[in-house]
Amino acid sequence: MAVPARVDRFGPLPPTPRLQVPPRQSQILDLIAIGLADKEIAQRLGLSKRTVRTHIERFFASYGLHDRAGAAALWVRMNISG
Repeated sequence: MAVPARVDRFGPLPPTPRLQVPPRQSQILDLIAIGLADKEIAQRLGLSKRTVRTHIERFFASYGLHDRAGAAALWVRMNISG
């Protein structure tokens, strides 16, 4: 039985990319997805705010993203479909 294509009201959705992220970036993205700010993420993970920001900037650059909302949406979508 064939798996139906994923669709939304605009038609078929492109395939979700497989994200290759280090474990620390994964932790940070999980926390971004629930709405935490850099400072809150840093406190929770015992990192500096600058280290958190660097991880986020590298993720943005790796996947052509420009904002937290896009990063969170991609991360959530990847985790739901993958």
